[in-house]
Amino acid sequence: MARPELFARHGLELREKDIVPSLGGGEVMRNLALGKLDFGVGSTVAAVSAFQAGVPIQVIGSYGGGSIMWIVPVSSPIRSLKDAKGKKIAITSPTGTTRAAAALALQAIGLVGQAELIVAGSASASWAAVKRGAIDIAWANNLSATPLILSGEARSIGTISDYEPNFPDDFIIAGIPLIQKSPEVVRNFLKAYREIIDFIGKNPDVAVKVYAKAAKVDEAVARHAMSFINMKNFFDMDIKVDYLRTTQDAMRHTELLKSQFGEWKELINQEFLPGGVPRHTIPEKIPFGK
Repeated sequence: MARPELFARHGLELREKDIVPSLGGGEVMRNLALGKLDFGVGSTVAAVSAFQAGVPIQVIGSYGGGSIMWIVPVSSPIRSLKDAKGKKIAITSPTGTTRAAAALALQAIGLVGQAELIVAGSASASWAAVKRGAIDIAWANNLSATPLILSGEARSIGTISDYEPNFPDDFIIAGIPLIQKSPEVVRNFLKAYREIIDFIGKNPDVAVKVYAKAAKVDEAVARHAMSFINMKNFFDMDIKVDYLRTTQDAMRHTELLKSQFGEWKELINQEFLPGGVPRHTIPEKIPFGK
């Protein structure tokens, strides 16, 4: 929900063409590596994987309200992810947010390794795969799922927050070259970002209208979509150690990490967080969870 005037207040120009969509966290990291992006919002897992691969990035904030969810046709016998044993669950990519979310949810309910995660691409492609019978459970975000739910075509079987409340969806990421060259740009970007979050919290009805216009959907759809967001996590920008632990656990269960990640202090940069956002003591290593 970009508001260019808030960025302009901090000396930054934000144009519509500057907002680049992606098909997953891996693509965000590639664009950062190639210098096509100054900032990115991408999967926590993709950020760690990219850093391990030598991409010069740092995490400068957390983002997300647990809006990753899973849907099935209304006729499906699947009532929750607890029924996912032996089933196929759609994900966007091997290092994307949806894979991380699925791994953590399956961990929470004791089904690690007992459901098959299938790369299906976007939310719409995921739902199309379910409709043709190739996949049992589609991933969705709050906006893509809402029209299907309201029309009676699909049913939600839960969001990531229902299974793992300490998963932030995404990190806010910046390239190290930008951080070193233009630290005030990074600082002002996060100030503007924080003001946008505060605006949403204080003006929910206006936020719905802006969201509906930007997404080109009816206000009723936008309002219903926003109801799925875990607002507590959404309004926090701080990088909690629990967020890092869940990211590490997700990577272990998806075989992207064989042992504890040992460079959290190098990856996490809390220097630019706006005033009032808590800073946390980040260890080099974090014990695995369950």
